[in-house]
Amino acid sequence: MDSVRRETQRDPVNHDPELNPFLMRRDEIALQSNCLMWGIRVTIPPKLRPQVLKELHLRHIRVVKMKAIARSYIW
Repeated sequence: MDSVRRETQRDPVNHDPELNPFLMRRDEIALQSNCLMWGIRVTIPPKLRPQVLKELHLRHIRVVKMKAIARSYIW
């Protein structure tokens, strides 16, 4: 058991700051149709974020309204 504990502490995944938002919400995150969901929001993979942001900006609605709409559907 000590070796498992020691190696867990050394594992770089356990110390990756990019995973902090997911670790804080781990009880609220689910996989649905092979998409990572936080409640009703779809978690956008990093590779697709620029494309999603571009799509949001194409709508030319006010910035505050665009952010509110985006936050209600994506994370």
